[in-house]
Amino acid sequence: MVGPRITFQLFGTRIVVGIIDLVLATLILYGVLQERFDPPHARLVIGAEGAALVALCFGVSLLSERLRVRVSRTGPPALPVTLSIPTAFTPSVTESRFPSWNARSGLAGMGIDLAIGLIAVALYLLVESSDRRLGDLAAVGSIAIAGSAGVRFLAAPSLNGGRVIRWMLGFTLDDDEDALRGARLVGYGISVVLFTTGIVLLTSEGEAGFWGVGLAAIGIDVGVLSTLATRQTIWLQTAEQKTIGEMIEMPHAIVSSYSPLDEMVSVITIDGPGAMAVVRDANKQPVGIMQFQQMRAGVGSRGSELTIGDVMVPISDLPEVSHETTVLETARILLDSGRPAVRFKNARGKIVIATARDIGLPR
Repeated sequence: MVGPRITFQLFGTRIVVGIIDLVLATLILYGVLQERFDPPHARLVIGAEGAALVALCFGVSLLSERLRVRVSRTGPPALPVTLSIPTAFTPSVTESRFPSWNARSGLAGMGIDLAIGLIAVALYLLVESSDRRLGDLAAVGSIAIAGSAGVRFLAAPSLNGGRVIRWMLGFTLDDDEDALRGARLVGYGISVVLFTTGIVLLTSEGEAGFWGVGLAAIGIDVGVLSTLATRQTIWLQTAEQKTIGEMIEMPHAIVSSYSPLDEMVSVITIDGPGAMAVVRDANKQPVGIMQFQQMRAGVGSRGSELTIGDVMVPISDLPEVSHETTVLETARILLDSGRPAVRFKNARGKIVIATARDIGLPR
């Protein structure tokens, strides 16, 4: 019931519901309910019921993850990630550094999800013998909620099963780095199996075809999550201990504040649309930064009349941190401020600009 993760929110709120996930899940449940109801009901009514079941599934999934974090006491997720029906938060600092705590968190989540699945089945059995329409709604809702809880049992990174399998591989291989990569490979394998099974079910008639769409989408979701969560875990293992001043200063293109916008065009042509340039004044001092967004805004307004200094992001708008600030804290400041970079003075007193890419923040 879950579509591919459409975005990893580098700047923004901590939990963002993927629009594709919501729409796809609603369409799937709409199709399933339409197949079940005999005689068929009004489409608007079925659509409203499908949307209500999607909201219920998301709410239960979010509750499950919140309870897991509280019960395991491993701390909140360190970085934001898109939230979908098989809710999967990124690892906390404790979970990334200590596999045993990570496994404890996974076991706690499994217990909670098992309880959720049993409650869903029990509710279905209670209303099955009542009104046929209510029974059909309960059946579809139970499948959706229990299936969502079951997905979190899978041995993929950042799912409860993945937390446990990482500890098991680490204990067997005596190397947490190999365990992380092994868990990622297991996640890829599960992703392929889910996607293939979903495609096979697509050829079935009736509601099985709709569930096949959801299963294939979950396979895509799990595959993307395996890559994303592994990158974040590896990054978090050192981000809390390493300071931004200890990192190698990444080189950036240099442009002059009094130069025309054409100079930034040359930078983007060479370094790509994601390039960032440090803007210097006549005294060779950094006064701001320039990106594609600012150049596009300048071209769209007055074009050749503007200079880089007219449209740049002033350096005073960038959050300032100490060179002794940890990489993790720097990432949090970037996320909270929504700015493209931070500034700090290195040990020699030189102003340095650091972007999310410079500190290795996984995306």
